[in-house]
Amino acid sequence: MIAGTGLDLVEVARIEKAARIDRFYTKNFTQNELDLFADKKYNAQTVAGNFAAKEAILKALGCGIFDVALIEVEILRKETGAPYAVLHGKARETADAQGISAVHVSITHIAQFAAAQAVAETE
Repeated sequence: MIAGTGLDLVEVARIEKAARIDRFYTKNFTQNELDLFADKKYNAQTVAGNFAAKEAILKALGCGIFDVALIEVEILRKETGAPYAVLHGKARETADAQGISAVHVSITHIAQFAAAQAVAETE
């Protein structure tokens, strides 16, 4: 059963500007995500897509960035390239408290924008 949905749209240029500050990466992304970005040569659309996915997931969980830090939502890729989420810390606790057993995420982007949709599911 669907417990929540989330949608987020990010301007790629805004992420490029924020990424000029070193703390942007360490504050918002896990080491696994940083490794993914390095493999993609820090492509701004990939970074923006991950950022949008994190925000979409928080919306699907019914909370915001003031309740759960973005770094507690990890967005990785399967071998096929499909994104998937791993929840840590307070994000995991929030999902568990609501009986959420899975969070599905989809990311898309064009030159100017990245968007993500998330669906939180209970058994």
